[in-house]
Amino acid sequence: MFTSIHLRSLRNNEFIQFIKNVLQILEQKDPAALKIEAYYSELKASVDLMNAAHKKSLSSSLTKVLVEIDDCRDKAINGIIMNLDSYKQHFDEEVVRAANKLMETINLYDGNIARYSYQHETNALEDILSKWKKDEASQAALQRLHLNEWATHLEEQNVLFNNKFIERATEQEQYANIKITEIRKEIIEKYNKVLQYLSAYATIEPSEEYTYVVHAINGIIQEYERVLTLRSAKRETEEEDEELSNTENINSEPDTEIQS
Repeated sequence: MFTSIHLRSLRNNEFIQFIKNVLQILEQKDPAALKIEAYYSELKASVDLMNAAHKKSLSSSLTKVLVEIDDCRDKAINGIIMNLDSYKQHFDEEVVRAANKLMETINLYDGNIARYSYQHETNALEDILSKWKKDEASQAALQRLHLNEWATHLEEQNVLFNNKFIERATEQEQYANIKITEIRKEIIEKYNKVLQYLSAYATIEPSEEYTYVVHAINGIIQEYERVLTLRSAKRETEEEDEELSNTENINSEPDTEIQS
């Protein structure tokens, strides 16, 4: 009744979308009315899990955000350092002392802070900002050099970065033990079970709803089978071209120059 399809040949994104298409068809005719509500729910839960795991396996949705925030805090700490380096050359000795006071804390960290690893930089910035807050002389220096806004911005970006970093770590841990190949096998079993029950009910209690579902799912299957067929044909052509190219290279002889 249902056309077969080589589900194992579908790529992960194609596999997920195919099952989603099938689920959408079933939703249109109400899984409960089709008497497969429990099997439908099990299939949907599995494909939702695979979809989430697949997205996380490609890249965390927070990675780009982390990079952007990290860039903001890098610019902030570098901007502060550049300002302090400039003020250290100031003609006013009070300004120079204020710049040196703030640089004392920064100099506790060797190298370029902006080049530290994510969490190392987070800890370093937290420590610097904390020392400045607790020290009256540092507070006065920030005020004297008009760097309060810089320090506030740096703290905001550092806190935001740490919160997002923890959020990403939590996401990754949630899907760390999920194996895509195992979920695929589970989904295929549940998909086949859904089709088996649909076939049985369509035979025992034929109706327009079952007829629609069968035709619609078969239509989707044909579309995906066409994708697999085209891909297979392209692969064969590429292999033939490569084989022909290798043969030509083996049979060809380099030109030799005849010298008199």
